[in-house]
Amino acid sequence: MATLYNLTANGSTDAQRVYGDISFDVSGTFGGGTLALEFSIDGSSGWYTPTDDDDVAIEYTSAGSRGMRHGGIYIRHTLTGATGPNIDIQVSGVSRQTKN
Repeated sequence: MATLYNLTANGSTDAQRVYGDISFDVSGTFGGGTLALEFSIDGSSGWYTPTDDDDVAIEYTSAGSRGMRHGGIYIRHTLTGATGPNIDIQVSGVSRQTKN
């Protein structure tokens, strides 16, 4: 199963704990903004943007997909610098829980 989010303003999705193979698919109108994937150990503080194997931050300024494997971490997506965005985000993985 997948979790779907829609961002229509700058801000963050809910924190979600994910495990195993995870994929992220984003599409829509970015309104000049940047959508960053963020990690946290506890899901409430210490958010940071992970980097890929080339030490480049995992961020989107247009539609795209990424995949990764993780042993268990909280994730969220944060949109900044956008005007009139309408972004759809799909997070798919082996196991996940939403943090309330």
